[in-house]
Amino acid sequence: MKEKVEKEVEETIEEKVGVAKKVVDKELASKILKTFCREEAFYFFAGVGQFTGIIASSLADFNDKLKTIKVESVDFHFSRQDFEKWIKETLGDAELAKQINGIKGLKGEALRREILQRVETRVKELKSAVTP
Repeated sequence: MKEKVEKEVEETIEEKVGVAKKVVDKELASKILKTFCREEAFYFFAGVGQFTGIIASSLADFNDKLKTIKVESVDFHFSRQDFEKWIKETLGDAELAKQINGIKGLKGEALRREILQRVETRVKELKSAVTP
């Protein structure tokens, strides 16, 4: 009997914690997915002082622009950790920033594909947290 009660209490706690976590996740997901003003947008450069004329004002926009931006821009920003900084500091997504920071030994199109895969997966996760 005691074991049954303990198990029920444990399950109830897990349920309550899970519900609370989903609420936080939904709020965080909404913040991360929102569109930011131009001042907070990501500006793509091909090198120091070489603005490409392309900006991304949301994570979804960033994902789209990453598909077509010149690969030199991807390499440039990745080597400076610009993607991770913007994603963590502006969007507030420490998890995605950590995932991108974990990419090692890739350049060029292979790097682009890996970043895109991680960003696309994260966008889907966040969208599913926002919409039931």
